[in-house]
Amino acid sequence: MDDGVYDLHVLPPNPTPKQKDNPLVIENMTNDATVEFLKRVIAKKLNYNAWRDIKLYFSGEEMIDSEKLGLRELADKDVVTAVSAVDVSRPPKPETKKTSEVKGTAKEGPRSEAKGRMLDNLAFKFGSRTLNVYRVDLSTTFGKLRERVAEENNLGGFDLYFVFGTKKLEDYQQLETYGLHENSTVFIMERVHGGVKCY
Repeated sequence: MDDGVYDLHVLPPNPTPKQKDNPLVIENMTNDATVEFLKRVIAKKLNYNAWRDIKLYFSGEEMIDSEKLGLRELADKDVVTAVSAVDVSRPPKPETKKTSEVKGTAKEGPRSEAKGRMLDNLAFKFGSRTLNVYRVDLSTTFGKLRERVAEENNLGGFDLYFVFGTKKLEDYQQLETYGLHENSTVFIMERVHGGVKCY
């Protein structure tokens, strides 16, 4: 690790399509700079009013405000993931069914209820690609969904982490506990020696 200055690449919270392909570059950082300072720089570049609303992750772990960057052994062009501490995306409104739809036949009822627990599309950001997974059952565990994503996109053999909002997704949790909704984007990070790749 160079003791001089280096540049960091930051994937900002709720990135635009352009930002997803071209991470924010924070130039001239040093090992003596704190995580708080880095957050303030990111907030200024993104026109965020409150830098405290930003959480930073490196190598799958949250960076603490008081830490100096040197403790993380950051190197030139390492990627840091920024997420918003306040989920700015609006959760979906609860579905309201018309009386005629609720009544239906005995066979139609269960199908209507099951449909309300399904997402037509869930997006995963992986490098410059967006991987879409269709017909996602929110009552299933994330572990099963992770296996499905890996199988459908040939991601086996990678040590991957999945982050939505401020949370790292855990295999044992049901998807509905994370507040995922239609067209949500989950970010994929790969742990590598000396750092983490953010896709």
